[in-house]
Amino acid sequence: MKYSLFTLELFLCASKNKSLAKTAIEKNLVVSAVSKRISDLEKILGLKLFYRKNSGVELTKAGQEMLKHSESIIESIKIMDESLKKFSLEKSGIVNVAANSSSITQFLPHDLATFTNLFPKIEIKLKEKTSTEVISCVKEYSADIGIFSEHVENINKLKIINYKRDKLVLVVPQDHDLANYEKVKITDFLKYEMVGLEKGSSLQAELERQAEKKNMRIKIKVKTVSFDGVRGMVESGLGIAVLPSGAVEPYIKSSSFKMISIDEKWASRSIKIAVQNDQDISEAGQLLLNHLVG
Repeated sequence: MKYSLFTLELFLCASKNKSLAKTAIEKNLVVSAVSKRISDLEKILGLKLFYRKNSGVELTKAGQEMLKHSESIIESIKIMDESLKKFSLEKSGIVNVAANSSSITQFLPHDLATFTNLFPKIEIKLKEKTSTEVISCVKEYSADIGIFSEHVENINKLKIINYKRDKLVLVVPQDHDLANYEKVKITDFLKYEMVGLEKGSSLQAELERQAEKKNMRIKIKVKTVSFDGVRGMVESGLGIAVLPSGAVEPYIKSSSFKMISIDEKWASRSIKIAVQNDQDISEAGQLLLNHLVG
C-alpha cells in the first residue's frame, strides 16, 4: 500500500487542530484540497479516520491507531534527514578545477554555488585557463577536473564527459554594417576586421578552422585574453567578434553593441569535462563531478 508523506502530514495536522479549516490555513491550502487528501487516504485504507462535525473533526478509533503510526513515521523521517544532513556537512577536502572562460562566465557560478551550499567544507580552487591549458592541467595532475570547449586536441587517455552546450554569436558595434542583420553566415562577417582571443582559445582555433574551410582569412585588428576585453574593444569600434551568447546577453542593455545569431552548425558547441579517471579522483572531486553532470 502506497502512502503520501504530505497526506500523512495533513492527517497529523488535522488531528492536532481538530479542524480541516485550521489545517488548510496552516498548510496554505484550500479546505477542499485538505478534505480530498484525507478522503483519499480513507479510501485507500478502507477505514473512516475522522468523524466530521459542524465544530470540526474528531478521530475515530482507527484514526487514533493511524495517528500513533503516522507520528512514528514522520519522526523517523526527520531523524533520517538530520542524520544525512550531518553526513553531507562532514564531507571536506580540496578540489582543483581548471576551466575555460565560457564555462566560468555561463555555467559554473550557479553550479558551484549550489554545490558549496550542499558541501560547505569542501574548498574549490578554480583557475581560469584556455581550453588547451585545461587539458594540460588535467594531464599534469594540477587540476582534478577540467572544463573546456570541444575541438581541443590531445584529449586521449582522459575520461571526457558532456557538461553543457553554448551558442556562439557575433558581436558588433551599434553603427556597424551588420548591425541590422538578425543572423549571419561566416562569409558575411569575415570580410570585416575582428577582435580576437589569444592563442590557446578553442573558440579562436575553431573560428580559424572554419575560415580556412572557406578559403578565407580572419582579419585580426587586436587580440585580448578575456571576454570582458573583447566586449570593450568591440564597443570602442575596434572590430567585431565572436563570443558565447552567455558572455554577451547580460551586457546588451547597458552597452553600445549588438548581438547577432550565427547561422552555422559549428556555432553550437559542447562544453565538456575532463578527468584522469574515476580511480584517481578524490572523494571530494567525485562529489563535485557528480554534481556537475547530475
